[in-house]
Amino acid sequence: MMISLEALNSIDLEFSPRLFSRTKERAVIDAWRALFGEYGQVPPDGAPAHEVLAWNNRVNERLVDLLFAMSRTLGYDFSEEQLRRGIYYPRGRFDLEQTQLAILRGLRSIVDGNASIPMKVTEFPSSPELLEAQISMMQKSAGAYGPDGALRVRMVMGNSAKPSKP
Repeated sequence: MMISLEALNSIDLEFSPRLFSRTKERAVIDAWRALFGEYGQVPPDGAPAHEVLAWNNRVNERLVDLLFAMSRTLGYDFSEEQLRRGIYYPRGRFDLEQTQLAILRGLRSIVDGNASIPMKVTEFPSSPELLEAQISMMQKSAGAYGPDGALRVRMVMGNSAKPSKP
């Protein structure tokens, strides 16, 4: 169940007991404070799944209590069950939110160093010129070794332009 932060932050102003009859508005304010208190008890990162699930269930119940109190104060006749199940929430919107959450969780796991991005090389760029250059380099490298496998070394003395014989 989604509710905007702006709407939640307006509750104290819109349902101030000083502006209306004290009993109904007080129920809204009390339900809001109970929900706000639950929001302050977020399980820490890495908490066991059952603790996170229990907290989510408590938040949802507090939110239903708040919406029920608000509906009564404003003269609507919603049951708690209608509010709990949601009157209408488009499937496409739900799928979008779940996809966004999955992406954010995946990115966080990568940033935290707990996961990596899988990569698969499917093709190497090549050109005939590059291939010829690589073959030429390998031939020259192979020619630098003698028949016994020893590296051939040529020494040049001074400023002489004549190469010495190996």
